[in-house]
Parts: sequence; structure tokens; C-alpha cells
Amino acid sequence: MTLTHYHTTDWADSATDVARHEGLSRFGKEVVHEMNRLGMLVDLSHVSANTMTFLI
Repeated sequence: MTLTHYHTTDWADSATDVARHEGLSRFGKEVVHEMNRLGMLVDLSHVSANTMTFLI
């Protein structure tokens, strides 16, 4: 599942939009943890560097 595309979402900052969360919001962190629990792939395409840093 992709976290963003062209615009920052309520849970993650996009690489092509104004950052609002310094990466992931609290909800975004919960989403990523749940995706990991389920074995889903987290698509890093289009996310900001700060969003990627949390996921590494």
C-alpha cells in the first residue's frame, strides 16, 4: 500500500507537497505498524525523506 502520492495525507508527508508531520503522524505510525503486523508491503514511492527515515 502506498502512503502518499502527490499530496501530503493525514498520516504521511509527500515528497512533492508541504510537510505537515515531520514524516508520519501518530496515526501514520499506527498504520505502518499494523501493515507490518499483517505482512503488507509499505510503498515508499513519493513519500518525503523524513517519512522514509521512520520506516528504515
